[in-house]
Amino acid sequence: MSVRAHDACSPSSLARRLACPGSMAAEEGLPDLPSKYSEEGDIAHELLEALVGQGHRPKGYLDYPGMYTSVKVAVDWVNKHIEDGYKLYCEVRVYPSSWLGRDDTKGYADIVLVKGDHAIVADYKHGVGTVVDPIGNTQLLALAAGVVVDPTIHQPGSGTSSVSLVIIQPRAIRTEFIRSWDLSMEELREECDDIKAGLAAMVPWATSAGPQCKYCKARMGCPTRTGAYNNLEVEANEMRSSGEEPSAELLAGILDRAPFARAFLDDMAQLASARISQGVAVPGYKLIKGVGRRKWGLEDEELMKKFKSMKLTLDECAPRKLGSPAQIEKIEKLTIKQRANLTKLWCSTTGKDKLVVETAAGEALVFDSSEAFADFTEAEEAEIIETVTFI
Repeated sequence: MSVRAHDACSPSSLARRLACPGSMAAEEGLPDLPSKYSEEGDIAHELLEALVGQGHRPKGYLDYPGMYTSVKVAVDWVNKHIEDGYKLYCEVRVYPSSWLGRDDTKGYADIVLVKGDHAIVADYKHGVGTVVDPIGNTQLLALAAGVVVDPTIHQPGSGTSSVSLVIIQPRAIRTEFIRSWDLSMEELREECDDIKAGLAAMVPWATSAGPQCKYCKARMGCPTRTGAYNNLEVEANEMRSSGEEPSAELLAGILDRAPFARAFLDDMAQLASARISQGVAVPGYKLIKGVGRRKWGLEDEELMKKFKSMKLTLDECAPRKLGSPAQIEKIEKLTIKQRANLTKLWCSTTGKDKLVVETAAGEALVFDSSEAFADFTEAEEAEIIETVTFI
């Protein structure tokens, strides 16, 4: 994969620009912030290109256990569509400027599949923690806009009437690996018009702290982001000195900023590690050598051949593990009767309650505070409340 120059409002950075217009000026001239996750993602994308016939397998992908298996999910999905008559375009440079109203919106689409008047625009995500949703995804919408206006993909007179925006995320937890959003051309145009309006309304100096900070090159020294952390420190000190429990409103405000404070601290740890590795001392801290582990230097198929030649059995080298109920349910050939019988074979465990923002998915649990004092008299209840102090 060649080194690419990214436009200021490229599809991959659109969400960040719309949420924090000031990030565009703040990032100007700054180098990319390296991390093991971005490096792993780059290698996974190179491997994807190679496996669909667009290049050579990158060096180092065997350093990441399971990468080949993850990328193979995307390759198998692509090959299935090719068998169904779709034409593949890999790592396509697209130009959505005519729809988005800005010339600095060029970008690359990982996978484009075209059959008749239908186009599929897919983006491969190698991450684990954050599940990427194709619905409302500004990156995919911008890429699709560039695809439908590209005459090299659609010959004049044979335009697109519908698109499918697809996220392929084989390592995602508790969700489908491949997720899609189907749109008519009218719906796609409406979504892109909303992006265009958002770009036109951006205030260049306006900044905000939020999830968009995660990939911002200027996040280390951003005053908006560090200010959120500094304010938390001030409030924490005030609460400790007063000994009073925070109000519900103050508690909500602290929780709103907690993710940014955690991310800020993580970035500072990353920066300290980089400084020490460059010979700059950070008082009170040091880097220690990570504990290595042995790993196989061949792909699974080649390993199995080697094991077989050594007279080792499959059960000895690759012991089977019973699939979970969710995994067994995904077996396509299961009949209705078999699925009904499966439900009789499992039991459900009680999950741990999770604190999330009010707009997050999931029904809110409702609690009646009176139940906590049901067995106490009014005098005992008042005494309990009086003796509770905030630590």
